[in-house]
Amino acid sequence: METRSALDKPDPRIEGLLARVREDICGELLAINDYSLHAREADLLGMDKVALVLRQILCGEKEHLAHHIKLLLENDPEQADILAKVLGAAI
Repeated sequence: METRSALDKPDPRIEGLLARVREDICGELLAINDYSLHAREADLLGMDKVALVLRQILCGEKEHLAHHIKLLLENDPEQADILAKVLGAAI
């Protein structure tokens, strides 16, 4: 069995930051779901202007999600490899 040297051990500060980025990803996904639901509700109520604003916010949340995922993949090579294997050329 191969052992890691001190140089191979992940920095706990970096791991902690990446954990918070993952938590932020969860938050962005929840926000996307919420704004989508709220926009649909506004549509049903005939509140077109409200629905439009909520959809604009929704697009912003999707962009935030993309930025968080990019941060994670740039700083977690293992996660980047897994995503590449699963998605292949889909992105």
